[in-house]
Amino acid sequence: VQNSKPINLGNSMFNCIWQGWANEIAVRGLLHATAPMNIMNVTGPEMYSTKKVAEKFGVPLAIIGIRRPKANVMEVMSIIGDVKGKRCLMTDDMIDTAGTLCQGAQAIKDAGATEVYAGCTHAVLSGPAIERLEKSAITKLVMLDTIHLPEEKKLDKFEVLSVADIFAAAIENV
Repeated sequence: VQNSKPINLGNSMFNCIWQGWANEIAVRGLLHATAPMNIMNVTGPEMYSTKKVAEKFGVPLAIIGIRRPKANVMEVMSIIGDVKGKRCLMTDDMIDTAGTLCQGAQAIKDAGATEVYAGCTHAVLSGPAIERLEKSAITKLVMLDTIHLPEEKKLDKFEVLSVADIFAAAIENV
């Protein structure tokens, strides 16, 4: 069965915990796929999850300061932290039109990053997302399979990781 909606896990506290696990899966996938990535900053517009990922993996943190004048519109205001000469990893919970991710990646490159990798939990990829990602400064995007990715949306820079093991372990431990 193909889902068009992200996996809904109920209340916001549980979703916050889920987001941490999901980001960790995506980050581990990126670290494995791009090793060695020993010089990197974890960057992103979502302050809480970005900070948690940086702490978990013991890497420097940089934050993309953004402003959202309206829905699906984002402006990069500043980059807080040092990205010059570094391979950077961005994390986000959901990619819809990919505007935030692509603009953030370009801002990081413009600030001197050598490469930008990204990881997300839910890849909605609506509207101009595929075209934006294809043309973006992102080297590789790792996403989880919480939403089915149709063949026509797949790019060479995408890697899809399964969340089945997390759910199997949760069911087993209940």
